[in-house]
Amino acid sequence: MKKITLILILILPVLSQAQIAATDAGNGNANNTVTDIVVAFKMHVDVGYTDWAEGVLQKYSGPMLDKTLASIDQTASLPKNEQFVWTIPAWPLQYMLDNCSPENKPRLEKAIKDGRIVPHALPFTLETEASDMENLTRGLSFADNINRRYGLKPARDAKFTDVPEHSWVIPTLLKNAGVDILHIGCNPGSTSPDVPTLFWWQGPDGSKLLTFYWAQYYGSGILPPKNWPHKTWLAMIHTHENTGAPDPKEVAALLKEAKEKMPNARIHIGRISDFYDLLMKENPQLPTIKGDMPDTWIHGFMSMPEEVKTDKKFQRETYITEQLNTQMNLWRGRDVSIDKYVNTATENMLLFDEHTFGASMSHGHQLFWKYDNDFKINKAEGNYYFLEKSWEEKSAYVRKAEKLIWPIKRNLLFELAKSVKEKNPHVTVYNPLPWARSGRVSLFESYYENPSHEVPTIKAVKDLETGKIIPVHQDHNLLEFDATEIPAGGYKTFVTLDSPVETTSTLSANEQTNVLENKFFKLTINPATGTLQSVYDKENNRELVDSKSKYAFGEYVYEQLGREQVQTYNNNYIKPGAEEWAAQEFIRLPSQLSNQKTIRNNGQCSKIEWLNNSSMVRATAMCQLNDSGAQQYLVSYTLYENQPYIEITVGLDGKKPTANPEAGWIAFPFALDKPEYRLLRTGGIVDPQKDLVDKTNHDFYFLNTAMAMYDKTGGIGLNCPNTPGVSIDQPGIGVYNKTRTLTTGTVLSNLYNNVWATNFTEWIEGSHSAKFYIWSYKNYDATSSLITPSEETRSPLSAAFLGSTDLSYAHRFEASRELPNMQTGLTLDRKGVLVTSFNKKGNEASIRFWEEAGNAGKCVVTLPANASFKKAYLCNLRGELMDKKGISIINNSFSFEIGANQPRTFLLK
Repeated sequence: MKKITLILILILPVLSQAQIAATDAGNGNANNTVTDIVVAFKMHVDVGYTDWAEGVLQKYSGPMLDKTLASIDQTASLPKNEQFVWTIPAWPLQYMLDNCSPENKPRLEKAIKDGRIVPHALPFTLETEASDMENLTRGLSFADNINRRYGLKPARDAKFTDVPEHSWVIPTLLKNAGVDILHIGCNPGSTSPDVPTLFWWQGPDGSKLLTFYWAQYYGSGILPPKNWPHKTWLAMIHTHENTGAPDPKEVAALLKEAKEKMPNARIHIGRISDFYDLLMKENPQLPTIKGDMPDTWIHGFMSMPEEVKTDKKFQRETYITEQLNTQMNLWRGRDVSIDKYVNTATENMLLFDEHTFGASMSHGHQLFWKYDNDFKINKAEGNYYFLEKSWEEKSAYVRKAEKLIWPIKRNLLFELAKSVKEKNPHVTVYNPLPWARSGRVSLFESYYENPSHEVPTIKAVKDLETGKIIPVHQDHNLLEFDATEIPAGGYKTFVTLDSPVETTSTLSANEQTNVLENKFFKLTINPATGTLQSVYDKENNRELVDSKSKYAFGEYVYEQLGREQVQTYNNNYIKPGAEEWAAQEFIRLPSQLSNQKTIRNNGQCSKIEWLNNSSMVRATAMCQLNDSGAQQYLVSYTLYENQPYIEITVGLDGKKPTANPEAGWIAFPFALDKPEYRLLRTGGIVDPQKDLVDKTNHDFYFLNTAMAMYDKTGGIGLNCPNTPGVSIDQPGIGVYNKTRTLTTGTVLSNLYNNVWATNFTEWIEGSHSAKFYIWSYKNYDATSSLITPSEETRSPLSAAFLGSTDLSYAHRFEASRELPNMQTGLTLDRKGVLVTSFNKKGNEASIRFWEEAGNAGKCVVTLPANASFKKAYLCNLRGELMDKKGISIINNSFSFEIGANQPRTFLLK
């Protein structure tokens, strides 16, 4: 995406060999009203793209650092305001500190201490709506750690480059962390949001962040644009991706130009926050933009569907595991830290959310586009080796997070199961959410945690608190059941029973009529297609399937984009003047595609497999696409006895790679008449008809990870925890509308796509699966209709089974550390507020809450048993104290006020 055309480079022959982009040098006008020019130098950082990520990083800590330090030394004798200062994202700077040569380490540290190399607040450019609130918050720690280490003040500025749009959570995140200004430099080929150059961006919590949006390129020129209304100008001077700092001669040429054309302006080389400080002295009257900006690049993430699935899972599991460890420390009187694992997992998840997925097809590291048999031959010959290995680097980030956290979580669950008083075979179920709940639990009976070394036959489980007998589904060592009334943030123990029990059930399945039902829903399957021809909501007495839709409910929709659609997209999306290079980077060169129009294939069902017991009913349609490729897939529909949702699983069997731009969808045409829509996105709930900035992505949204919609008759909730990208009304990939009016209840969830022709994975292969949860309600309420059910399906109950204990366990779990069979953990008195972080270090702990439902008010928190904290001190998102007086913790509880969509962090002492 990051090419400058030959025409632009020829504008300035003097700088034709320079690293500074031509668009940054010499544009603008002499302006007699400008009294101060703040010059900030930065390079566009891609963790990959121009090379393998490791190759880029070796360059950063080697020759690039050598050159940068030389530039700093060569300008050291100049006046302070003319000395070169390099702004850099915090994570690459930390990498340099960790990996540079012993000779350069003290030089680099001195440059940081002297303010010649400055980290801005963000780790790098992220695709922000792909991330989660806690991930983004912890991404601020890289700059904070560097500044603390060298006795410097926290960064008050932040920078995004390349990616055109960012999530509405950003002003909330940065202002609640003490950051004052954000600069966004847009890719020169992508359409930019309809925002002014300088504005207050208001987040969903009401925070206002000064935002400088430069639509033309990553950075602006040395001179202000014509009619710049302020006395201060920010010259954001950029070098190209991964090319390093500019040469001192280039810097001198820029300063000379500014002095000659604007001799009365004061010129300061510094950092972005210097511009903020000078501008605020003018008391500028700036517009306020209150709106979300969905990313027009975000669909590229679904080119790695399994990795996105894992990333979304561990964005929660990582901090759930941290919280469980903290509670085990309190409950059992131990002091075990898992910080090094959590920190490494967080770093790797952030690197997955960084905007660069791998090498670019168009940049010459491997063969160019080939199609059909030509593509298959060259792929087999290894002519795309460089490209494919760069994608493996990206995939490895999220896999590393998974490999670190999953074993810790399982070990903690087994420790919990072993610690409870009950010694007969039992299952201990843990609830990570701060409110009591019932829910479905699924686990495997581990051979190694079962002293009998046999998988026991389990017919039911018994709730030790109520005596209730609960039926189970067991398949060898897979065990599932509906766990009841699990305490907030705590656990409950269920004894397993090996003899049959009498239970009543509302579950039924009729294989002749293809109907399955429970007390909540009745589903009727079309045996020819494997889709649902009816979903009847028993509680609200209404049909949920739109029978008039062009899509069937549960239909696997496959499409390949043809030349005409790609050309239309390019015409609508690419900025004028960038067509020559952008056409081959945003989708494909239309001239290379066949003359065919966009094709769509749907499937047919060959067989339905049934599962029917007193715990669950499931119908699985075994299907294949109606095309020559004959893609095999399945769609499962599951109902549980006590769960008020439909669970749908889609599984693709061994998808074959193709270089043609393609997308796969699962369709849900809901029977709603011109519904209202509510999208749960990172940081808040969004109404896509009112809350989106024009000229952003109105065709494809990334959820976090659920949505709701409703009309006068009632509403429906949908959670897509594995596939967060959705479109409404029609497939939204390969289309671009500056604004849209949504009309139907049809939602299409993107299973995968390879449409972006750079930065993202270019062909998709292998097996992939995804789950979906659907529920209904009569009247929409943000907390009960959207936040609560989405969080309960995204963060399910987890559990461990323990067989009869023997003496080998006794010395590890002595009676003095025995836990009760049921215990409450961290609790909030209201739903709609999440606990995104809870971590104990020594005698202190940090805890963070994030309001999601848009409801301000008082919140009461009760800490786990054995906590001995006396005071809670309000902090910002960086952990800096904002209230030295503190809130008294009485009877293990304290209360605080929280605003709508607001984060609140406390240090407990």
